This record gives sequence, structure tokens and C-alpha cells, in this order.
Amino acid sequence: MARIDALPKVLGCKIFARDLRAPDIKGRADAGDEDWGLTTFHALLLRSPYCDRSFDGVDLDVAKGLQATKAFTRYGDRFIDKLADPANPESYEMDFAHLLFGQSKDRTRDGVDLFVDVGTTAEYVGQPVAMLLFDDVRHYLDAEREAVENSPVLRFARPAADSATSFEATDVISGALDRWLGTGIEPAESKRYGSIRRYSGMTDGARCSTVDKAFAQASFTLNLRTETPSVDPCFLEPEAALGRLSNDGDRLRITLYLGTQSSEFDRKSIAKHVKRLRASNVEIRNCHLGGGFGGRDFSLFPIYAAIAVLIGQGTPVRLAWDRYAQFLAGTKRHASCIDNTLALASNGDLLALRSRQVFDGGSQKDLSTAVGKLAALSGGGAYRIEHWDIRLAPLRNNGPLAGSMRGFGVPQV
Repeated sequence: MARIDALPKVLGCKIFARDLRAPDIKGRADAGDEDWGLTTFHALLLRSPYCDRSFDGVDLDVAKGLQATKAFTRYGDRFIDKLADPANPESYEMDFAHLLFGQSKDRTRDGVDLFVDVGTTAEYVGQPVAMLLFDDVRHYLDAEREAVENSPVLRFARPAADSATSFEATDVISGALDRWLGTGIEPAESKRYGSIRRYSGMTDGARCSTVDKAFAQASFTLNLRTETPSVDPCFLEPEAALGRLSNDGDRLRITLYLGTQSSEFDRKSIAKHVKRLRASNVEIRNCHLGGGFGGRDFSLFPIYAAIAVLIGQGTPVRLAWDRYAQFLAGTKRHASCIDNTLALASNGDLLALRSRQVFDGGSQKDLSTAVGKLAALSGGGAYRIEHWDIRLAPLRNNGPLAGSMRGFGVPQV
């Protein structure tokens, strides 16, 4: 059967959201008689490289030097353009607290803020602190290069003495597993997402009544400790979107060209965070993904794209992550540290498995508990084991977001 996208790709047609600019919308089959004009604004999301010092706002002189037309930062529940007239600034009310699936009413435990509030400290490395808007692509590209080199447009307070500069300063999961094995005490509830995942049991006809007795009667034991790193999906096309804001009576309407694996969820998430916007007034026109593997599943990117469109005030806005931003902010496969001990009979039969698994859940709960559940369930592999005691803890920290990615916990174990 022929590929449905073969001819457009061979002909170089614009099939990815990254390819689109405002003039490309006219004449598209999914746009009807719409004409988005010739002008495209470009949004740049600026992130905190620190989680040990407070964000003090945007240096307006530097922002003006970069030729930004708008520079938005968060003040409480308002998103305010600091380049506007202070007496009458452009401002939007938003719900900045993000909780995937509404997992808990306690945002401080399971969720993150979309933007760092001025005067506070980032919850994780790479958390967004500001959004700049440009009406010229050359100025945007110059500012994007500056951002990669830790742009001086952002101001931070001096760090607290003897504080970690990033999540890399401590070996989160390896140290946690060492403490768990050394003391027998499970990671504290405040350090993990959800409860410890436990799978224990025995087969019919098992020779011993408990795991401990199986180990006591084993002819020999084998111990293996394994570690897997955080993995980026590395899909071909980093996340990108083009959108436009319009009015539908007294309600806002947003149209987004976007590659996503969860468009219905994205519509509802956008409406939750942007006031005066209903989910029914968010239209997502799905483009070819350019790869997903779970990395575009419940991503935060569509929310940021919608915010960029909002501040465009009707002019089409493009938000596009380069590879650097995608590595920094995209959803990752969970890093893991696992200790397995097998008890074996003299004939090689597997009498028991004791497994302790620690997963790096990163800065937001996301799907860590679901991934952990499947990983623990799969911890014994495809082998007949008479007894098993498998426990897994998904830990919280200020590192990259970990969530859905192909394999969903099984590659780690």
C-alpha cells in the first residue's frame, strides 16, 4: 500500500507545523477561505538555568536592544508586558498551575507552574521565566542564539551559600537506592510521586512459603545492579506551532497548527490556563508529527504556543523549539537505578527475586506513577520465578520532565 504522505514529502510540500508561516495558510484545504496575511510574529521562551536563585525579572534595556516588541513576565496570576506603557500595560489573567489529569489538589506536590513568578525561584532547571515577541525573524534568530548562551536579558539574585546549582549536583536516584538498600527504609513520601509500587507473590507448588525462606534455602544467589539514563525521544521535528487569535463574541478563539499526540487533552489544557477561553473555542489543526514516540503525549508545548498566540493579539504567531530547547524541555524516558537479587536452586531453578527500583520522575508527576506500575509489573521478565518481591519508587527532583515514551517503563527493567 502506498504511503499517504509520500508524494507531498517528495515534492517538498509544507506538511510539518515547523514549515508554516502566515502566508502559507491561504489556500490550504483545512483553512477554507481564511487568509492570515503576510506577517508572522515569532515568540521566544526564555528559561531559568538555575534552581538556587530567585528570578528578578527582565532587563528592559537588553530586551529593547534585542529588538523585542513585547516582553512578558509573570506577576501573581497576571502575565504582563514589561515593555508596554507602565500606566496601561498589556496584561492577561491566567492559571499558571499545571496538573496533568488533575492528579492532586496539591499543586506543590504533583504539578509545576508554567512560568516562574518574579521574585521566586524556579522549581526545576529550564523552567520558563519570560516570553519575548519579535516582529522580525532576524531579530528573533539573534535573540535565540543569545538565549542559548545564557542571555543577559534575564536577571537573577545571587545564589544562597552552599546551594546546589542544578539537579546534576546530586546523584538523585543512585543515592536514594543506596540508602534504601543500606537502611531498609523506603524513600520518604515527600521525595516521591505517589506510593511505592509493590508486586509480591508466589507460584503454585513453590518450595518455600516466603521470599526470605527461599533466599535462606538457596544454593547460591546472584546480584545485579543496572542503571539507565534519561533519554530524549529525538524525533525528527522538534515541537513547533503556528497560531492566530480571533474573537467569537465576547470569547477568545485560538486556531493552532500543531503536531500532537493528544489534541483533545491539549484543547482542554489550553482552555484551563487561558481565561475567557473555552475548549470549544480552541481549534487544533493537526500536522504531521515528524516523530512522537510518546514525547508529544500530554506535552506542555501546546499551552505555551497558545499563550504566544494570545499575546500576538490577532497577528499570527510562531513558536518553535530548536533542538537545544527540545532536549532541555521535552518529555524524557525515566532514568532508572535497579538492584535485582535472585535466589537459585542447585539445578538452576529460580526460587525468588528481590528487586528494588528507583525511577527519576523529574520535576512533574506526569505519568511517573503509571510508568512505575508497568515497570514493577514487568520486573520479573518472562521467567518462572517461585517467589517475587518487587518494589519501585518514582522520585521527584528539579530535573527534566519524565513521562510517556515508547516502552513505558519496560526498557529500564
